[in-house]
Amino acid sequence: MRLTTPLFLLLTLTATAEHLPGGSITTRCIGSNQHEVTLQLWRECTGAAMIAQGLTFSNSCGVSFTLNNIPLISVENVSPVCPDQIDQTTCNGGTLIGIELYTYRTTLFLSPCNFWTISWNTCCRQESINLVGSQGVYLETVLNNAGGACNESPVFSDPVPPFVCLGQPVSYDLGVTASADQQLRFRFIDARRYIPEIVSVDYLAPYTGATPFTGMTIDSLSGNITFTPTLQGYIVAVVEVRYSDSNGNLIGTVMRDFPFVAQSCANQVPDATSGVVENASSSAMVTGDYALSTCGGDLCFDAAITDGDAGQGLTLTSNVDQVLPGASFSVSGTNPATASICWNADGAAPGSYSFTINAVDDACPVVGSQTFTYTVTVNAHEVSPGVGNSIVVCPQAGSFALADSLLGSADPGGAWSYEGASVPDLFDPALDPAGDYCYTVTSAACGDLSACITVDLLPLSDPICLAMGLDEQPAAMLRLHPNPSAGQLRVTLPGAARLEVLDGAGRVVWQGQANAGSHAVTLPATMFDGSYALRVSGFDGSIRTERFELLR
Repeated sequence: MRLTTPLFLLLTLTATAEHLPGGSITTRCIGSNQHEVTLQLWRECTGAAMIAQGLTFSNSCGVSFTLNNIPLISVENVSPVCPDQIDQTTCNGGTLIGIELYTYRTTLFLSPCNFWTISWNTCCRQESINLVGSQGVYLETVLNNAGGACNESPVFSDPVPPFVCLGQPVSYDLGVTASADQQLRFRFIDARRYIPEIVSVDYLAPYTGATPFTGMTIDSLSGNITFTPTLQGYIVAVVEVRYSDSNGNLIGTVMRDFPFVAQSCANQVPDATSGVVENASSSAMVTGDYALSTCGGDLCFDAAITDGDAGQGLTLTSNVDQVLPGASFSVSGTNPATASICWNADGAAPGSYSFTINAVDDACPVVGSQTFTYTVTVNAHEVSPGVGNSIVVCPQAGSFALADSLLGSADPGGAWSYEGASVPDLFDPALDPAGDYCYTVTSAACGDLSACITVDLLPLSDPICLAMGLDEQPAAMLRLHPNPSAGQLRVTLPGAARLEVLDGAGRVVWQGQANAGSHAVTLPATMFDGSYALRVSGFDGSIRTERFELLR
């Protein structure tokens, strides 16, 4: 994105004042009512030097105090320029627009209370096209730690105030990330100031806190902001993020006060209408241009992002790994640049997960960028097929119900299949082949859901199978107690041995290895009460067994 001369003048007229463009306050509980509080502020490098900063703390239980000289953790040059031009910004004595991000952090004890408010303010902000004059800035975060609750607030992963171009559609996201069990809601609120009470700033008509600029909207679920700038200058916006627990109980709020810096550009920024979801895997349903839903399993899709300047290349980055743990992100090509995202949704809590892809062109010295917000919705299953399992059985063992080998809680009414053909629930080791036996139930929201049992038939020569049906005489010095057991056995062995616990059908449901002496054996929680056998296979070729009762 290339700046024109009028904007350079706009950004350098106020070098004698502090004029901080905005910032945010976030918190992280680290245990025992100790909270890490982070204040982040942007500074235009043409403004006055940064001074020491403080935070004010007050709660609904009547406690109030101020901490001055919060430790400065880092200062980062986040100017929207190409890396080779970073030393040419006003932060380094040059002429290109320079922005620094100051990070302050402190850790302190906050007594449990329904709501703590942590705030910061300053006298002046950069003059803008939607506010009256140069009014103050007020930031706050609110948290609930009643009962010693320990939570982490959402954080903003985008460190740069957005620079946008006149007449070009904008898609922008603050890059908010949060704990997987938190529900987020986004909205515009009034910018505020402290005079000395907290009041809303004065807006120039027709602008308001809810509509900071003509046509500017925010998605309440994803936080994505869209509009097309038509006037040059600063456009102040304030986003509040409300975060709740999985039951919808409010934990707190965070806010970011920031400007859109609108300018006349010779450069075309990445196309805001590109990057739609394509090539989605069969486990995902495309529900919108930038939205998918899944009921679990491996999910993959591509997003091709383009730039109208054919000779320019794009660099893509994403916070998807922070939002979808274990997700992969790879990029091929430069213009279009295609992002490929894959994630396994098994085990993810039902809900909506939003992440961003940021596209930056190489229009040096000042780059153009666009943010694309994607939402993956994990659907809740109203029925479950249980969880798959692997078992081994001896050929001479008796028939058994396959459903007994499923883990988790399988709902009734499903059907079993083997290699696509329907089979009964009863498995006969003497007649039925080894392989994968799958149990399928039908979900109204997710269609067919399956869990599979992998059955492996042991050879008759296996020591376990050879010992089946033999008289079971405990060997001297082999002791097992308590018997009956509530889930843990104490086994005393005369020598090193392989241990297996078998159920009534001869299937191995637990195995391990131990040396001579006394050992604690913790049995899987999936084992039900009933009769089991402990097989002890010594390395001298001996096999000894002892039966025990399990009581859950």
